[in-house]
Amino acid sequence: MYRPFFAALLILVAVTASAQVRLERVDVPGGAELDTLIAGDFPLVSVLVDTMGDSDPTNDTLGNVWVLTYARPTVIQRIVAGLPFVYVRAGSPHRRDDSVPVPMIDMNAAGRATWLKLLHALAQTQLLDPIGLPVRAPSRAYSGNTSAYRDEHIWEAVSVLAAANDDSATGDLSQDELTRIQARLTLSTRILGDLVTDSYLPAAFEKERDTHIQQQQHNWELLRQKAEDNGLYFQPLTLAFSKDANAMLWAERHPPESQAHVQFNAQLLGIGNPFEGDWLAKWKGYTETWTLDESGARVEPGTPGSHQAEMVPVALYSLDYPKTPLLLADFRQPFSPKRREMIRRGADQLATGVLGLTAFGNLEYFAAKTTFFFIRRRHGATLDSSARLRAYSELRHALFLEDPDKPGSLDPKLRAELLRRVDSLGINPFEDGINTEAQLAREQYAALRAYATAPDGLARKIERARSNELVHRLHSGRQIAMYRLATVTTFGIYRHTDHMTPKLLAQVDRQRRFAWHKRFLEQVIDSTPRAEVAYNVDKVQRSLDAITEIAQESDDFRAASEEIVRRVMAQTSDDGMRQRCYECLQRLAMKTPKPAAPPVLTAGGDDQ
Repeated sequence: MYRPFFAALLILVAVTASAQVRLERVDVPGGAELDTLIAGDFPLVSVLVDTMGDSDPTNDTLGNVWVLTYARPTVIQRIVAGLPFVYVRAGSPHRRDDSVPVPMIDMNAAGRATWLKLLHALAQTQLLDPIGLPVRAPSRAYSGNTSAYRDEHIWEAVSVLAAANDDSATGDLSQDELTRIQARLTLSTRILGDLVTDSYLPAAFEKERDTHIQQQQHNWELLRQKAEDNGLYFQPLTLAFSKDANAMLWAERHPPESQAHVQFNAQLLGIGNPFEGDWLAKWKGYTETWTLDESGARVEPGTPGSHQAEMVPVALYSLDYPKTPLLLADFRQPFSPKRREMIRRGADQLATGVLGLTAFGNLEYFAAKTTFFFIRRRHGATLDSSARLRAYSELRHALFLEDPDKPGSLDPKLRAELLRRVDSLGINPFEDGINTEAQLAREQYAALRAYATAPDGLARKIERARSNELVHRLHSGRQIAMYRLATVTTFGIYRHTDHMTPKLLAQVDRQRRFAWHKRFLEQVIDSTPRAEVAYNVDKVQRSLDAITEIAQESDDFRAASEEIVRRVMAQTSDDGMRQRCYECLQRLAMKTPKPAAPPVLTAGGDDQ
């Protein structure tokens, strides 16, 4: 019996990839910036940040987020995407697109996407489905391909942002901003996820990250044990942005006369017995030479009692899939993973597009599908299409962006072989080849940079966004309704925007600073029974002073400030912080701003 868990390969896992990511900033007229994460010469994600033209982070706000590999589909791609049971890429390898890319999300108006999703679902079920099969099947096929294409690039962006969540790699983008962008992108893949408020985004991010780590750890150990039980060798991989997310299984090629019998159990592995027949002997693809000891563990060359072994790659797995490893490359049966995906996609299109069965419209179908999926999942079936898409997208781009000069990186020949096999899994007509996507990303980024610096480009978006922040303060409900009606009736040609005077800009600045400090204090309150335990007392007191000063400048914030100060005061036993809360309440009771009296210094207090 071989011992596939060898400590030498754990060195690979210690290598991080965030250093490969750099941030490039482009100044936008009007007091904003376009921050782009770039790996090598491959631009990946761009974020519009309205900084109000100053260095104060508390009045910054995030705007549009672009995933630069996400390009507008061509006419041919749209036609093929509407054909049921057609699972081929329809993009041309010579395709070019130098237009300004489409934003993936707007951090200022994420909730609008939910209503568009619900409107689309309503139109599909109430208008298109009743027409019949000729309309129902193509429309559902097109809708499914559109959603999968968008989600694929969202998962790509999430993996890049996760790797870049380091101050040294992100420059002006703070960890809080990266966290909120990742959380918002992740939530956008769910039906009602866009309705989650900004204050809950850090909690949503932490929950998603913890679940992700637990999945990887569980699958790591499960795959390692299954490999050992079946005489295979387990190798964890660290690829570009995907740390601890993938693993390979290898088999030792023995001479035919010394081939030992192995009792192979394919459950959870999803592959055939590599020791059966003469597949290993006839394999002419990539191999590696390892040094193994007498028990079969990998050791350093020259170790006493060791021998040289020729290793053949057997399978590549993602460890990010819930509860079980996901097979993404089978070297013995190369078409097997793609065939399974096509069967799953075809079964879903047959039920919904051809037979017209939906989970909410047919309770019998819903009950049967739920029961079947429950039983199959208990046996290790990978039935979550969104999780499969995430694993595929992350691995595909991680292989493409793998740095061959990085210590512990894959052999270039092995990387090319894995990338070829994983890239061949694509079955979405909207999807382009990985090299085409890279070219599209560079061209779209060049167009976005030009649009950012143009006076009538992103600067107009910034002014419109600032105007929208104040619309409820400047106009009555009837006026707002009329403006929105005019926008709808003109198909978006007319959009009301208030000219930003210095007075209005000061209101925007005040409103943003208050929202920032209020969100921080709410995180302090919600995270721990005692605010002074988990957070720096000085930072909490500075935020208390800030919302107090803002409320003294404008009565619009007075009631909210008093409420948040009282909540902090009720949740702290620190004498200095309680004293500061009491002083803030006294200042809020005044009608005009007055300088705060020097605080009474006690143990743990703040003299600032």
